[in-house]
Amino acid sequence: MSTIEQYPQFPPNEPFPRRIQIPDPAAGAEINYACPHGHRFKILGLQFLLTADANVANRNVDLFIAQGMFLAFAHDYNFPHMANQPYTYHILPGQIRAQFFVGFNVWPPTGWPLYFFYGQSLFTTTENIQVGDQFSNIYLYGFSWPDFVNNPPA
Repeated sequence: MSTIEQYPQFPPNEPFPRRIQIPDPAAGAEINYACPHGHRFKILGLQFLLTADANVANRNVDLFIAQGMFLAFAHDYNFPHMANQPYTYHILPGQIRAQFFVGFNVWPPTGWPLYFFYGQSLFTTTENIQVGDQFSNIYLYGFSWPDFVNNPPA
């Protein structure tokens, strides 16, 4: 017979990971997601899909985590995302090898740990974004805690 003590929380000092689906922006618009009120995250992964429309232009996606003018994380994926192509962009903190591709997936190097705090925003800027380009399937994976530093308890 098993008990909860035999299966402690993993890792012992962190909560269970959460998966948050970030709402898709309108066609031709960028991702812009503010950390939820009263939370902080240690990011385990992030992914989003950009489906380019038929307009001939090479897109170049940049991803940021910032609070006002302070950049906590910035990455320029720096490859030509061509028309009519769907690419899934990933962030996997702790990935130290150079940016690499598998099919239509791209992973950049990302330091560990990567945090996302209340008051910060996660957003993209895309060079040559077209009216019909669509970001979708946006997921944030991470450990989540109540944020009592930026949001003190009553």
